[in-house]
Amino acid sequence: MGKFNIGSFAASLNETVSKLDTNTEPQLQYIDIDQLDANEANFYDVCNLDTLADSIAMDGLQQPLVVTPGQDGRYTVISGHRRRAAIRKLVEEDGREDLRRVPCLVKTYQSPALAELQLIMANSTARVLTSAEVMHQAKRMEDLLYQLKEEGYSFPGRMRDQVAEACQVSASKLARLKVIRDKLIAPWMDRFEAGEISEDVAYTIAQMGQDYQISLDKIFSEPRCYGLTKNTVEGYRLRLDEIAAIECAHGSACTNRERMIEHTAKQASPYWGKCKTCCASCNSRSTCEHVCPMVQEQVAQEAKARQMELEEAKAKGEEEAAKRAAKMVAEAECNRKRWQRLGQEFDRLGIDREKVARMWVDVPEPEQIEALSSMLDGDMPKNPNCFDLDLGWELCDSFLVADFATAGVSLDYVLTGKRAEASQDGQWQTGKPTTNGYYFCINRVSNWAGLYWWQDDHWEHAAAICTAYVCVDLWVPAPIIPGWRAWEREEV
Repeated sequence: MGKFNIGSFAASLNETVSKLDTNTEPQLQYIDIDQLDANEANFYDVCNLDTLADSIAMDGLQQPLVVTPGQDGRYTVISGHRRRAAIRKLVEEDGREDLRRVPCLVKTYQSPALAELQLIMANSTARVLTSAEVMHQAKRMEDLLYQLKEEGYSFPGRMRDQVAEACQVSASKLARLKVIRDKLIAPWMDRFEAGEISEDVAYTIAQMGQDYQISLDKIFSEPRCYGLTKNTVEGYRLRLDEIAAIECAHGSACTNRERMIEHTAKQASPYWGKCKTCCASCNSRSTCEHVCPMVQEQVAQEAKARQMELEEAKAKGEEEAAKRAAKMVAEAECNRKRWQRLGQEFDRLGIDREKVARMWVDVPEPEQIEALSSMLDGDMPKNPNCFDLDLGWELCDSFLVADFATAGVSLDYVLTGKRAEASQDGQWQTGKPTTNGYYFCINRVSNWAGLYWWQDDHWEHAAAICTAYVCVDLWVPAPIIPGWRAWEREEV
């Protein structure tokens, strides 16, 4: 055998007669579509035939198929698998019987390897191939050239260069595709062949170990927010590196890596929800469904303790709420009785309710008089109108207290239910008090009133132990201040 030049062989495909690989000149024959068989060695895609079928239906078949004789009067297609599939579609689906007999160039080959080589070369020049198709084409081309070499053909230069020239790609691209072909595991190879991942992504994954490829397959089998790109693959590879570096709390290799990988697969991004440490020290161990089985007992104990804390807190909260509610009920009842005793004082003094209302409002409305009258009878209305249900707040008004005292109301009785024995109680006095304590004071000239403390021979501020420079015209002993409103006088 002579030297075999792949470039010359490729050029011969465009000639009517090939001088290199056939025993006789090809003959043009019209062969029934049902007698044409696809070549089992054809690994090229024959999908998406609509455009090609429309072209053949309109203009007829412009280029004959290349076939080789088979057995029992049948023929095997060497070049034209897509055209054959398009014609079969037109005949079977559209009833185009005029296309049933297909023009074919019938060739016989000295070697089956040469026949398959022509199949590959014809497909490589007929259309743009995917990276996966180039990968398979290069592998099969290499096998065929070695087979031809065994049959006596010789090749100038390196085999890799011959294959690259035949596939019309660079040697570096062939090297990348060889890495993909040899190292990519089946699930990823299926994605690559289906066009779901790019050559760049396939090459990146093929450079990883099989365990990483298997883990990435699990991760990307879950629905993802981000596309399957080189960046996301690299991101998840870093996550796998971090998981591989994790050790158990006692220093041994982590036994929960598979569950950590499952946890990573549930995340929409490689940068979310990362497993960075042993589950025993992870802050999410109580809620993570992928926690290490060795830590689950610890998690259960923590959950039990946390539940007990919650129950105790709940019980304590309920107890405190009950106490607050009871206190509010008691205070409401105490306040109701104060209003009732205030009403009793006004009844004792013979002051009608309208006159009492004028102590609050200059010209009271009938509904205001009615509301106040109910309160003075001990019947607390839901709408107290302009009055505060808490009598203590009302008694913060020093003028109102002065009016009560002027009318002869015993605030000691109103607030405590007991009448003070002091002769000064309930009467406005002039001069100096004889007892240290709180007093309501009035200066009629400047029209002010307020609570002050009498200390021995001078007035002091109510909340501070310091002299108050005030001019007091009238004073009356202050009623007993409720404990919940009392304060300590601070020294200044």
